[in-house]
Amino acid sequence: MIDLSGPIGGILAGAYGAGAVMGWGFAHKTIGKRVSELKDEMRDDKADCDRRIVDLSNRLREVEDRYMSGLERQTAQIRDSAIHVIRSGRIDPPL
Repeated sequence: MIDLSGPIGGILAGAYGAGAVMGWGFAHKTIGKRVSELKDEMRDDKADCDRRIVDLSNRLREVEDRYMSGLERQTAQIRDSAIHVIRSGRIDPPL
């Protein structure tokens, strides 16, 4: 039977540690590159989505302006202002 608390145990522990470090380095190098690519892709997708949301909001406002009467337009402006104030956190939303 091998005594693992002696010199052979130290060698085995060192070999295990070296293998663990090499495995972590390999995984970090290969997976880290892919994670960076995914983060860049996500950033681009988010920018595209934000741009599309702004475009759609502007288009909706144009359509609303075209089809609303004066009173409806004023009500919509008040609603938009209230939504903006609530989203900015200046007041709590109604229950």
